[in-house]
Amino acid sequence: MDTAGQLLNQKFLTYIVSLARQQVFPVGISSAGFWNQDKILRNNSLKYADHWLLMQDGTKVTYINQDNDAQIAKQSFFAMPAASLNDVKKSDSTTFTIPTALTINMPYSQKELEHVENEIKNLHLSWYNPVEDGFSSEINTETTSLKYDHGDYSVNGKLEDIQNTNLDLNKQFSDGKSNSLFKNYFKVQGNILAVFFVIIMIILLIFIFIGQKVYWNRFKR
Repeated sequence: MDTAGQLLNQKFLTYIVSLARQQVFPVGISSAGFWNQDKILRNNSLKYADHWLLMQDGTKVTYINQDNDAQIAKQSFFAMPAASLNDVKKSDSTTFTIPTALTINMPYSQKELEHVENEIKNLHLSWYNPVEDGFSSEINTETTSLKYDHGDYSVNGKLEDIQNTNLDLNKQFSDGKSNSLFKNYFKVQGNILAVFFVIIMIILLIFIFIGQKVYWNRFKR
């Protein structure tokens, strides 16, 4: 394994472990489509999973060791932006000729989250249900085994109790503004500074008035 492969392998394994510790359990690997045409990129990322999400290639494609020896997974989904379907006539019965995933930009505020929700609703598609449709996948690395089966997640053979994180999500997308505690803190700090500057201005005006009075009195003499 060359240096590039070692670096990618190390980062990939670190990401998998870090995600699992935060109860984020991937059910597959995503990458640009051309990674499957590159021996180094493929063998140090895609090979660990039996489900792939192949994204569209960017404007610049950089191979490390191109071999064009594409491999197959248990199932590969091909990604396309959901916005690309805005002008396409569709309904609940609309189907795709290959397994397809529609991608949407990650929201970072309540307003963006509401926009995403509306965007999904307006697509009017029948969505794949991994639990009801019996989806199962595996990611196996040298140190970690992640499995998903009909809604259950397991790590290294141990079934995980997935906690409800809706409250955390609601906090994250509260209103797109600063936390109220810090908001009030900065508000108080701002008021204190405003009063301080007003006092300084009054003192300066008093000194200017006294200075002018002394100055004119000298000329009167």
